[in-house]
Amino acid sequence: MRLPNSYGGIRKLSGKRRRPYQVVVTVGWDLVNDKKKQIQKTIGYCATKSEALIMLAEYNKDPTILAKATLSEVWEKWLPTQEGYSKSKLKTIEQAYNHASHLMKAPISQITSVQLQEIIDELNSNSYQVGHKTAYKSLFDYALAHGYVKENIALDLRTTAKTKKPVANIFTAAEKALMPSQYDLFFYTGLREREMLAVTVDDIDHENEIIRVKGTKTDNAFRYVPVHPAIRDMVMQTTNRLWRWDDSYGSLYYGFKQYSDNHKPHDMRKTFATVCYLSGVDDVLTKRMMGHAVSDITHSTYIKNDDILLLRDAMGKVDYACLK
Repeated sequence: MRLPNSYGGIRKLSGKRRRPYQVVVTVGWDLVNDKKKQIQKTIGYCATKSEALIMLAEYNKDPTILAKATLSEVWEKWLPTQEGYSKSKLKTIEQAYNHASHLMKAPISQITSVQLQEIIDELNSNSYQVGHKTAYKSLFDYALAHGYVKENIALDLRTTAKTKKPVANIFTAAEKALMPSQYDLFFYTGLREREMLAVTVDDIDHENEIIRVKGTKTDNAFRYVPVHPAIRDMVMQTTNRLWRWDDSYGSLYYGFKQYSDNHKPHDMRKTFATVCYLSGVDDVLTKRMMGHAVSDITHSTYIKNDDILLLRDAMGKVDYACLK
């Protein structure tokens, strides 16, 4: 079907796209090599050609229709593009909507960066501010691509909350002494809680006294951790799961709280890292045992997660007497 002259047009873009149909209109003419050339503006992108034709028809009825769309109307069209993201991100998007509720009936083209910045400034958490900024930026990216606004005003938003540096709340010698011996499995491996819960007898190399950790947090999380002499008996006598006292993170957490009100289970991992440092263990080897990334190119190339002799020597230096 041929569209009328000066009506606008529809192009199907190449590649895999959610909205491959580009809707354009002519807003003027330019002279190039003595020939008239159209100056076109994109007013939006659509998933189907039918949707594109409807958008073009509505625009020709009222060229200002896109600028009149309210923030709420654009939000409802943008929201489905966020499907598939994590629950936490979707929760942040919901909060960003609620905090901007007083602007929802206003035309999105009339909203200013000052108004959005006021919303950001009222949040007292740096992470909340970053999450809201990300949501508003994505929303206005969508609005710009679909012709509702002429620029993305969210690009100018700033985070103003002060970032609090986390405090490493490590165990003292006295606090560690109050913990049952079963928790030495954490103190002498540096494993994350969920990593510990996943270790079974099949992950223990009894001949070489090594624990195979199936970490999933990063590429470096999969690793081999030598068995420290302080926990050798517990590890070698394992017949099913290494951590056999609780079968879930919740049980582990609440069981831990019976012995320590001032700490979280993850503080045992932080304490292990501190003791490694105080015991003179090389930083790279500490990172290897804990499953952290090694940024130094020489060390990351030549010291691997399975360099057992180096790791065993490092683990042998770990001595909690340094806390006293």
